[in-house]
Amino acid sequence: MSDTNGGQTVTLGGEEIPLRLPPSPALRLDIYYAGSTNLDRAGCAALGASWHGEAALRAKYARCRHKPLDYGGQVLDELLARGLPYREILAAGGAAYIALAVSVRPFLDDITAEEVEAAEDFTEGPAASGSG
Repeated sequence: MSDTNGGQTVTLGGEEIPLRLPPSPALRLDIYYAGSTNLDRAGCAALGASWHGEAALRAKYARCRHKPLDYGGQVLDELLARGLPYREILAAGGAAYIALAVSVRPFLDDITAEEVEAAEDFTEGPAASGSG
């Protein structure tokens, strides 16, 4: 991904596609967390959500009921149908995902170590056996 005039671009099929982060922090966080389940689809979702190319994508996040992995699958299917190489799509999606992940880092920095420990201690250990 390159940076030109403050906007990032990826190359797909020999064309530079401008990308802009989606303005919604909730959307960015949804896609970021989806990466823990399927990084390729989350990358394609990040690519679709950030896409500002002339040839607009038909896939729409809202049509996927705001499910980032479903959206990523539709973006992947659409770009493959356009004849773009699979590996090139995944590389562009990976670059878009990294940019998106960097953008949500300030939200994640708000979580303190104490909050993580408290969440880890929330569930109790196994109950003692009832022999007695």
